[in-house]
Amino acid sequence: MENRITPEQCRMARAALKWDTRKLAAEASVGVNTVSRFELGKIPKDDILETLRKTFEKQGIKFTDKGCVCFSTKKSAAKGK
Repeated sequence: MENRITPEQCRMARAALKWDTRKLAAEASVGVNTVSRFELGKIPKDDILETLRKTFEKQGIKFTDKGCVCFSTKKSAAKGK
C-alpha cells in the first residue's frame, strides 16, 4: 500500500497533536485497542491504516515517503482556539 504509515509515525503524529490513543480512536472511528496494538507493531488491515492516515491529514499532519511526520504549528494553534 502506498503512503502506509508506521507505528512510529502514528506515535509522532499523536504527540504533535497532543492526542492520546482514545482521542485518535474516537477521531478515526476505530477501537482504542486497534490503535494501541498498531503502535506496538501489530499492523492492521490496509483500510484501517488508510483511515488513521486520513484522520491525521485532516488535522494538517503530512507523512513523507522517507518516514517523516510534518505538521504546521499554525494549523495546530488555530485548532485549539
